[in-house]
Amino acid sequence: MSMTPRVVTDPLAIADVHGALLTPSFPPNELVAVHSLVEGVAGGAVEVAVIDDQGEPVAVAVGEVEGPVALLAYLAVDGAARGRGNGSALLEWAVARWMTRSRGIRLLLAEVEDPQRHAPHASYGDPVRRAQFYAAQGATRLAVPYFQPRLDPQSDRVRGMMLVVLAAAPGVIVGGVLREPRLVTTWLEDYFADTEGNPRPADAEAQALFEAFEGGEPVTAGPLMSPTGS
Repeated sequence: MSMTPRVVTDPLAIADVHGALLTPSFPPNELVAVHSLVEGVAGGAVEVAVIDDQGEPVAVAVGEVEGPVALLAYLAVDGAARGRGNGSALLEWAVARWMTRSRGIRLLLAEVEDPQRHAPHASYGDPVRRAQFYAAQGATRLAVPYFQPRLDPQSDRVRGMMLVVLAAAPGVIVGGVLREPRLVTTWLEDYFADTEGNPRPADAEAQALFEAFEGGEPVTAGPLMSPTGS
């Protein structure tokens, strides 16, 4: 098995990865439709990378890499291939590739289920182990009331999520404080506009999210896990 990720651009290959690795790993409300993934790759806003075993993808990373803030939208490893370093290899590759100066990305984020708000699931995995994985890679969480916007009109927002920092350019986070909150609010506006059709939804939970960045109080980047491990 090669631990070197390869970028996938062929629509049929993307559809295969979506069905074989992403659909079994994420609840429907958290997963974009395959046509959206294909369109994103074709337009250059999304990058899909896989690790193969005997010619078949066993791990995948999906990044939304347009603009100064990038999102690791999905990281998934086939159940039979877990515990072999595939997830770590993909994450290391993604940080190194997407945070290069040529791309102009200054912040790499991820949406991760809060283990205090989500229970383990037989198909979708254990939020505690997932948070421990990201914590072991040096990730931190922004102290904001985050939720994933609804990805289509038929789905709901996914509440109880952590907005996780995987990497940041120098000066973006200093002393555990986000020094450039406007980076994130601009990204949020684009995210809401693309998914919910309104860059600044008027409901209370969306307003609370923006207020966390714009209310004047520092936004801290702290540990994903509490001292008790949850």
